[in-house]
Amino acid sequence: MKSTQAWGWLAAGVLAAGLNAAYHDGGLEWVHRIADQAQHVSRAVVALASGRADRFLVETQMLTARNEAFSDAAVAKANQVMARTEAAYARAEAFQAREQAHCARIRAEHVARIEARMAPHQALMRIAEAETDAAFRSIEIPEIPAMTPSRIEIPQVKVRCLRVRMNVPAMPRINGPALPAINVSVSSSGPA
Repeated sequence: MKSTQAWGWLAAGVLAAGLNAAYHDGGLEWVHRIADQAQHVSRAVVALASGRADRFLVETQMLTARNEAFSDAAVAKANQVMARTEAAYARAEAFQAREQAHCARIRAEHVARIEARMAPHQALMRIAEAETDAAFRSIEIPEIPAMTPSRIEIPQVKVRCLRVRMNVPAMPRINGPALPAINVSVSSSGPA
């Protein structure tokens, strides 16, 4: 218990020594400002209580001047922060623009690679389409003689007990009227 309490006091002493050194080195600007303001306020109260209006007026003028200086410093610091923020925003926008340009370049390269791979296949398809168009542009159907039977002969069928024999003569040639030639034209240009 005593060692814990001793460690606590030691930590508090180290913290106090660090704050004191920072205060005297000017690192704690806000503490300096509070101490100066408290000093001027206490002097103004003492001057008011003692009836010295001239001293009270001097102290209030000094407080006002310090507050105005602090306000000007605060505005200048705020302007610096704003300028740094705007610069960071501009850098972020430039980075985003570079990233978009990089993505567009990669996308264009990808499309170019795909088109380069597809070009031979598309050329073969165009050649095949041209050959097909040329082949089917004009088709002639040859004349086929009409089929009109002149006479059909059916031979006699002889039936034996276990076997069936049939004599079928060769088909006779059937002559008919000639059919007219039909030309079919297919145009290669169609609706786009």
